[in-house]
Amino acid sequence: MTSALTGDSHLRLGDPVLVTSAKRVEDGEVAELTALGAGPGRGRRSDASRRSKADMPGIGRAVSGKQTASRQRSERTRMMNSVDSVWSGGVEQEVVGATSVLTIHNGELNLLNPGILTDIRARLQECDDNPDIRAVLLTGAGETFCGGLDIAAVKAGADPALFGEALMETLRIFPRLGLSVAAAVNGDALAGGASFVAACDFAVAVDSARIGTVEVGAGMWPMIAQVPIIHRLGPRLAIENIGSGEPFTAERAREVGLVQAVVEAGRAAVVAQEWLDNALRAAGAGAPGRRSLYEFASMSYDDALDASLPRFVELFDH
Repeated sequence: MTSALTGDSHLRLGDPVLVTSAKRVEDGEVAELTALGAGPGRGRRSDASRRSKADMPGIGRAVSGKQTASRQRSERTRMMNSVDSVWSGGVEQEVVGATSVLTIHNGELNLLNPGILTDIRARLQECDDNPDIRAVLLTGAGETFCGGLDIAAVKAGADPALFGEALMETLRIFPRLGLSVAAAVNGDALAGGASFVAACDFAVAVDSARIGTVEVGAGMWPMIAQVPIIHRLGPRLAIENIGSGEPFTAERAREVGLVQAVVEAGRAAVVAQEWLDNALRAAGAGAPGRRSLYEFASMSYDDALDASLPRFVELFDH
């Protein structure tokens, strides 16, 4: 396999996970959903999920609603954890030194579905648990970083909760990791793709990339994808993109702090790795330090200072 960093062949950690789901025509629309993506009560919304709760009186309605929600969550979790001939695309992984390179593959736009999102989440956790891997570089195949969720599949009948929950749980893992994560934005990073850029510690974009959500332009709102962008930029700068549906140019993304650097085509992975190499100098302090940064960011100033003292002392216990 050719490395995204150097162009040389390197050892891979496992083979690519490429799983099939929907047959997609050239214009991106879904022609046919198969396997779990189409079955009633599985990928496709069932009659039960559409049933009005008004049909159930009083406590029975509340209990039944909770039981139904629990069953639906369990079913979605089971489906997201299954990668046997369900979803299209996959994630390719290779190891370059102490860095694991994860490359999203799914058509020209590298669209996200529950299979790919579950794979990304699992591989991030595996990397975090592996002492030989100290950093992750996330990128996309071809000339696109990631075009976000496969909304065409949802409009064709797949369960939106299944897609949304997969994205939510994948984004949730980023601040909990001990290893550093960088995005090599090799092309457009839109919708959920932009949320990955915001969730990473470091991001380097090619100068032609557009980065941000686009849902408002289609009469929607990026309910989940907006969360990392808001936390990274704050509401004033985030609304510039989210509220207009117009992605940032690469240079504007650098100005507002969504990416650290803008480079010419072909250099995003190389420069992103330079940021990771700098982060690796923290050695054993890197993992607790990274986690503390995101934890303290969610606290009040005084609470963060109070929490910092025992962490400071722990640095000298080893």
